Amino acid sequence: MIYAVAIINEMDFLLSWNFRHLVRKKTKDIVRMISTLNNLRQIEIITPAELL
Repeated sequence: MIYAVAIINEMDFLLSWNFRHLVRKKTKDIVRMISTLNNLRQIEIITPAELL
């Protein structure tokens, strides 16, 4: 659900420390796939450390 809010509000990044659920390769791939299939904006899911 948090992904949908970020995508609809045209955010570039979703910042999270939640390595167990949000910041996983599998989750990133699924979000990217769903966004692509629905012609929605792509969003980067990253940790604060990756932002620097």
